[in-house]
Amino acid sequence: MMSASPGALSSVPAAPESFSAPWRILVVEPTPEGRAAVFFALQDVELLGRPLLLVPAGTTVEACRIVRSAEAPAVALIDVGEEGPAALEVLLGRVRAQAPAEMRLVLWVRHPSQIPPLSMLTRHDVSDVCRRSDLTQGRLLIVLHVTLCAYEQRLRLRYYREGVVEALVALEDPRSRGRLETLARGLLLQITGLLGGDGSALVASGPGSDAAADPIGFVVLGGCGRFAGLSGTSVSSQRGEGGLSWRPLPRLPAAPRGVA
Repeated sequence: MMSASPGALSSVPAAPESFSAPWRILVVEPTPEGRAAVFFALQDVELLGRPLLLVPAGTTVEACRIVRSAEAPAVALIDVGEEGPAALEVLLGRVRAQAPAEMRLVLWVRHPSQIPPLSMLTRHDVSDVCRRSDLTQGRLLIVLHVTLCAYEQRLRLRYYREGVVEALVALEDPRSRGRLETLARGLLLQITGLLGGDGSALVASGPGSDAAADPIGFVVLGGCGRFAGLSGTSVSSQRGEGGLSWRPLPRLPAAPRGVA
């Protein structure tokens, strides 16, 4: 199945939904032996500074249930078994239809004749196809590293795109009561998409004095991630909830006269 070599499990060194949680890797393999081999090859591995969380699935039905869950995997490693072109088309169609668009698909084939045509790979957005006999631990780590990079880039682009849409919606209707909240959320989605973290952030407004060192009197204007839906609440009421820590930015120098 997979050959082991000294040092193959060394970490490869910045970061579905969260940019800090373990990478969820779906392993679609019909045999317990095959799943055990993959789990052994990937134990204690970190990629892009994050550990791997392997999620096993023995059937297409089970795989579809996992990919449509709230905690969808970043990558699905799919052993196509002895599936022919027609059956493989159905399998990929079902998985891709249930999965988030950012999730990457990697196929394992047993014979060169099983490699799908380019049109099928394009249609179902498959990232890579590997022959099972050639899949050493080192090769598997390289494949995962590349596909996780692609996944992370797509996830950041999604956050950025959602942020732009939210901001445009807010600007479109200046009379909307939720305009400021929507605009704040849109900007935060863009910022978290670019900077990473766990995808959670908030914007608050409060007294313009040295009281900024303490959140008393500050009110949430908008938030995303675990701070979504807190608009209008007091920041001080959120202290200690969801890991919120208050670290105000240094005060900016006043602009010279005549400069807006």
